[in-house]
Amino acid sequence: MRAIFSGSFDPITVAHLDIIKRAAKSFKTVIVNVGKNSEKTPLFSVEKRVELIKEAIKDWPERQNIMIIAESGLTVDVAMAYDANVLIRGVRPGTNDLENENKLAVMNQYLAKIRGFKLETKFYNSNDVFSANISSTAVKNLFELRQYIAAARCVPANVHEAMCELYLRELWLTLFKTEVDALYHWKDLLKAYRGRQYHNLSHIAYMLNMLQIYLSQNSHCTDFSNHKELVLAIFMHDYVYNTDHGDNSSIARMEVNDNGRMPLPYSNEMASAGVIFDMRNDLVDTISVELARGLVMATSHSGDRLNNDYALIADLDLSVLGTFERRVWKNYNTAIRKEYAVYPDEIYIPERKKVLERFAESNQIFHTSFFYNNFEEQARKNLEYELSNL
Repeated sequence: MRAIFSGSFDPITVAHLDIIKRAAKSFKTVIVNVGKNSEKTPLFSVEKRVELIKEAIKDWPERQNIMIIAESGLTVDVAMAYDANVLIRGVRPGTNDLENENKLAVMNQYLAKIRGFKLETKFYNSNDVFSANISSTAVKNLFELRQYIAAARCVPANVHEAMCELYLRELWLTLFKTEVDALYHWKDLLKAYRGRQYHNLSHIAYMLNMLQIYLSQNSHCTDFSNHKELVLAIFMHDYVYNTDHGDNSSIARMEVNDNGRMPLPYSNEMASAGVIFDMRNDLVDTISVELARGLVMATSHSGDRLNNDYALIADLDLSVLGTFERRVWKNYNTAIRKEYAVYPDEIYIPERKKVLERFAESNQIFHTSFFYNNFEEQARKNLEYELSNL
């Protein structure tokens, strides 16, 4: 039996994906129809939404039972065209969803009847309270509020990255004299960060969100206007990042360098700081290029004790170590493993242990009192957990 799940999916959320996965275990074929909603201005084009869904489910065992389409018109007509006799709908607890969906189900059943076929509706809700209350609108609202960390809990990683491309651009524009200059460099920034598993725009967004939290607790504001060098350095600190796995000889010479990193891939802070120098004439005059470059260099985590904004950006870069959510920690380590996919476990695991042990054995992971007081203890718990599971 075939079932169809229609929606705008702009963007698709983990709640949508939960429904799709569960339905794919119950039906021979689940048709996911990405439709157009004329009442809303879309965040992503239909084609982009289809692409994002396909990417999000590409590794699912259930993938063979799922068909992604993009058809307009009445859902009942699309269902009939694709020989689907079950309409899938998601309902959220504590809302009027079920009442409204029941009314819609009766109407769809009647519309199908006058077309000569049967169409029943199957409702899905979620056992996870958080996922059950996620909506595409809520995700967009979180991005508008720069709550990128919470938004990452609501959507798959590839969707979060795609949304960061849309929402971080506005902040980037504030760093340049003209929009033309900003967009020119934005294009290069996207090219530099695309395709990475962890050191990507989502990582930048995480740091910016933590900076917002830091400022709200220490400056009673979340305005970045007086911290342009810090914002620029956050954007640029992993700009030059070596992900070239073509040199297989690097595996044979697998040793950790002075700052505890494996040779590939790695962030070249000096080269990234150099890019800031190259764009200096296009940046707003209030930005100190030398300060921004120094802040980028602080993310090399050389082991030196830092202060002021140098300490802050170093802590922001490592702030994920102190996450209180196990899912975030798991996603972080999974993404790091994918970045080092060129290495087999027998090489990766012992070298990854060395990196984590270096932090675990340090007297103090975080430099600033804010991060130390709030996240140091949790960071050590996370490191202990990961080391015990490697």
